[in-house]
Amino acid sequence: MRNNLKKKFLLFVCLSFCLLFLRNPLSYADVSFGKNKVIVDQHTWHIAETEHFQIYHYPEERHLIPKVSKMLEKAYQKVTTDLNISIEKKTPFFLYLTHNHFEQNNIASTGEGVGGFSEPYKNRFVIPVTGSDKELEHVITHEFTHIAMFNIWYGGFWKSASLMRFVFYPLWIIEGLAEYESKEWETYDHMLLRDVAISDMIIPLGKLHSFNHLKMHQVYLAYQEGHSAISFLAEEYGEDKVPKLIKNLRESLDINGVFMRTIDTDLYSFDKKWQRYMKEKYTIEAEGKEEAEAYGKKLTEGAEFNGPPVFSPDGKKIAFISSRNGYGELFVMNVDGTSQKSILKSRIGRSLDVIHYEGHALSWSPDGEKIAFAGEKKQKDYLYIINLRKNKLKKLRLPLEVLKFPCFSHKGDKIVFVGMEGGINDLYLVDANGKNLEKLTSDEFDDSYPVFSPDDKKIVYVSERERQKDLFLLDVETLAITRLTFTPRDEFDPSWSPDGSSIVYIGDYEGIYNIYRMDVSDLGEDIQEENLELDIFQLTDVKVGIFTPEISPDGEHLLFVSYRYGEMNIHYGEFPREEMFVKKLKGKEEEITIAQLPVEPIGPIISPYPSPVSRIRPYRFKASTDLIFPFLFYSTTEGLYTAGYWQASDMLGNHGMITYVEYASEYDWLTYQVGYTYQRWRPALGFFAYGKTRRESEDDDNNIVRTSEFTEEMVVSYPFDRFRRIELGLITESKRERNGDNIRTRENGIALSLVRDTTQGKILDIMSGSRANFTVYQAFKALGGDLDYTTYILDGRKYFKLSERNILGFRFLGALSQGRDREKFSLGGETRLLGREETRLRGLSKDVSSGSRLALINAEWRFMLFPEINWRFRLLWPEIYLKSLQFCLFTDSGAAWNEPEEIRTISDIKNTIGIGLRINTFLIQMFPFTLRLDYGWRTDKFTGKFYFSLGPTF
Repeated sequence: MRNNLKKKFLLFVCLSFCLLFLRNPLSYADVSFGKNKVIVDQHTWHIAETEHFQIYHYPEERHLIPKVSKMLEKAYQKVTTDLNISIEKKTPFFLYLTHNHFEQNNIASTGEGVGGFSEPYKNRFVIPVTGSDKELEHVITHEFTHIAMFNIWYGGFWKSASLMRFVFYPLWIIEGLAEYESKEWETYDHMLLRDVAISDMIIPLGKLHSFNHLKMHQVYLAYQEGHSAISFLAEEYGEDKVPKLIKNLRESLDINGVFMRTIDTDLYSFDKKWQRYMKEKYTIEAEGKEEAEAYGKKLTEGAEFNGPPVFSPDGKKIAFISSRNGYGELFVMNVDGTSQKSILKSRIGRSLDVIHYEGHALSWSPDGEKIAFAGEKKQKDYLYIINLRKNKLKKLRLPLEVLKFPCFSHKGDKIVFVGMEGGINDLYLVDANGKNLEKLTSDEFDDSYPVFSPDDKKIVYVSERERQKDLFLLDVETLAITRLTFTPRDEFDPSWSPDGSSIVYIGDYEGIYNIYRMDVSDLGEDIQEENLELDIFQLTDVKVGIFTPEISPDGEHLLFVSYRYGEMNIHYGEFPREEMFVKKLKGKEEEITIAQLPVEPIGPIISPYPSPVSRIRPYRFKASTDLIFPFLFYSTTEGLYTAGYWQASDMLGNHGMITYVEYASEYDWLTYQVGYTYQRWRPALGFFAYGKTRRESEDDDNNIVRTSEFTEEMVVSYPFDRFRRIELGLITESKRERNGDNIRTRENGIALSLVRDTTQGKILDIMSGSRANFTVYQAFKALGGDLDYTTYILDGRKYFKLSERNILGFRFLGALSQGRDREKFSLGGETRLLGREETRLRGLSKDVSSGSRLALINAEWRFMLFPEINWRFRLLWPEIYLKSLQFCLFTDSGAAWNEPEEIRTISDIKNTIGIGLRINTFLIQMFPFTLRLDYGWRTDKFTGKFYFSLGPTF
């Protein structure tokens, strides 16, 4: 009965909740590898209060508070009115000045692709500034919509219990409603939906309960599918059905029942009807339009992202960025797509962490020797210049918060780029050696995509005005600015023709991103904006979308990136002649009017609702409960059983605390855990204590035998960068057995680890990179210790991507223990080593070979049999989502021994071979786990063993 009670509580709390949120602030379970968060910036936090918000900010962004406060209050009025709710407490909102600052937050883990987040523990939401007011207002409203849903769903007396309902709420509804509330439909959103609709690739809503099982490029698509489905619900059944759906979800966890109650149809029928609507709508939009191959040969494939491309000065090579290995890499290829070579692969993780590849990310120097790009290292942005001839990478340090879009001048002595200061993006000019920084624009607008004219006298760039993007021209000498376009649509990704007579760019005049050419041959030196009349020619007319056009140095060819079938790919073709033009637009002759209409704002830049900041005060430490789960059971036969879990943190997430306790009176059994972490500084600190006492049995003299164990740990982790860290741990562990005689054992130890992890992968599979962990553990007799030994462990792993479906993995594991109480290591099976679950020689029993020294090599060839099964087992709960099936061949070799003379011949080294299956699955589409089936044979006896386990091999 004791075990049954324990299982009930652990299943109720640990599985249903801890696995659900995976946000335990302490994370004291062993993590041998993994990437690091590097904290390099410290902020003095203040709180500005409005009617409905507490705005957490630091002095460097104080000037943004008036604008942000009005955006927040506007979002509050819109969302609460639409959902017909009110929120009594002020909502905490955290504003970060840059994305690099945002990635260092301690509230939740974030990456490069996260634009903001909200969390239900304290109903906080957190957003970085990108420089775009349009994007900032969108994300604020999006994340506040989540806060509104949290208030509807997770209220009540015991909030911790209501939070467990999260697993039942479909993420397509959560994110779809947030998109529906926060923005109007954009061309990019329609592009994603049109692509899947005309390709019969729509992801059914039933497979969007969560997005964790999706590929990287499918996640934003899932947001927009949810947006489309919620919009369809409002249009087809009435806008009042949207808040009704959300409130009905509070009353019932049966999603089909909720849909029946809301619109009198189940989710399956609604899904089918919505998919038909999608296909009809976008098939009509794509009729009569061309595939991108009509304008150029496709040079890349097999990755979610390829681009933006840039010609070498002689026009024979193309540089581009590709995510084919799970992260952005710089490649160079011939113009026919052959000989694609990675340029920076060995430097990712050493010289830089991330390459920024938005928009015009690359620029080739006019001498053909260097390529410039922007990147990140240790949460700081730099301009990088790679010398292709010398194979040297140079890093330019500039006093700006964000750097992007570098472009060489045609003389090669200057670089124009976009830099952020105070949350505003402006154009800057710097010498190619990083000296003489000059600010070219100084306004409140979001500037981007700067490109030098062939004579280096002008720079064409993009600036966001009235919530949309237009083309502008900057005179480098006088800094005079001329606006080239005044359309209500977006123009971006500009590029000059070699003779300077034209600018090609991307426009969405007809709701699809296409390439247009602007004739600027008659601009002259003295440009009068009010007298501009420019000819615009449409060069492409595609079904889905095109980006980043560039004309070859000889003016004969065109490079561009197309979006199709969920991928960005590079195309190369002839530059269209005038008779090949699809459409010509000039002045007022077409519905798109260039430079002739007066500027009319699309809408108010800030909310008209009053939102004065009532006061600003310094932040003071304040901790509060995140989760609390009490459990109590009593019976006359089993006595009292009680358990509880408590988790708390402060508002910034710097401090984290947990307590867990279980007690069973009938068996005199007590287990408890206490932990605290402090993560404000770059070195993260953790203090933990674990203990348990239990009555085991009676000895021969009828004495009751009681055992107790107590462990204390202090852990310090210092990250050198995103990929490398050092860890130090102090541990004391006491064990005592009490009966007639008291038997006590105490172990005091110190552990030092060096960890490196540069692995990259997709979803559940590591595709490339390496891992290494070298640990030294010393148990010492000082301070009352009873054991004395030293253990050294080296764990090194390397992965090679042979193709999209083929991976080679190698692992070397070596261990040595010395001293009076040295450890013993087993060679066979799967055992634990310094608290880590380790795969050894599969096919060998644990008791076959052991010793104080161990050396082991594992090798696996992993072949993806079925990469996209995407099969739901809906008859089970929790639902199992089968993602993929992988086959592997492996061989393991190693030996365990005590003294060097025990290994004399090759026959002393054990070897096994085997086959296996890796079944990659998700619980409720949220929680990944791998089912592993292996069968290994000993090569000396050819006897085998079968293994079933969870998690990857290595």
